[in-house]
Amino acid sequence: MAKRSLEVAEECFRSVRDRLYLAPSAENRGPQTMLLTGAGAGDGTSTAAVGLAKSLAALNGKKTVLVDANLWAPTIHDSLSLNRMPGLTDVLTNASSTTDAVQLSGSLSVLAAGSHHADPVVPLTGIPLSELIEELKEIFDYLVIDSPPVLHCVGAQMLAPYVDCVLLVIESDKTRLQAAQKARDTIQRAGATVCGVLLNRYSSHVPGWLMRPDV
Repeated sequence: MAKRSLEVAEECFRSVRDRLYLAPSAENRGPQTMLLTGAGAGDGTSTAAVGLAKSLAALNGKKTVLVDANLWAPTIHDSLSLNRMPGLTDVLTNASSTTDAVQLSGSLSVLAAGSHHADPVVPLTGIPLSELIEELKEIFDYLVIDSPPVLHCVGAQMLAPYVDCVLLVIESDKTRLQAAQKARDTIQRAGATVCGVLLNRYSSHVPGWLMRPDV
């Protein structure tokens, strides 16, 4: 990525961070746990998760962990040049401790996807997941979770009830209005709150339907 493009991207994620976490109200300190998901594949959810997590980790004195829970197509470890294993699946199946599985990328802590599982749904099922999230909340100030597209598999729906809110990532000129609405409705039916929409890869204009308040 060109230096100018990287600077613009970093500024965008700082803006998202500030809107979510640096509200002036003492009663609204922002979510401690956040899930990122997209309507469809290729919406840039993993890139957004990395960017937001790095921005949070840059806050002085704030410990942030990024969890790759897209067990269907994990990419976080490659993006940050880390090991895939041990990671999330290994912790959830008691093959590794959380301490041994968490890696560092600068000031950001990362829990990669972990060992391949034939059925990615299985590690995300049951008590170990909720216990792990509670453990991470005790250790870190902020927890950012990358998840698969909500309309393609059930991973995001399984994770959504455990987080404070969900950030929906959509791609400009690709994600259809109906798909975005269906993704939002699916997340809400899972018992989660959609705290915002992140428009990814826009160039010169914002799709008109995004300006509608009922989306």
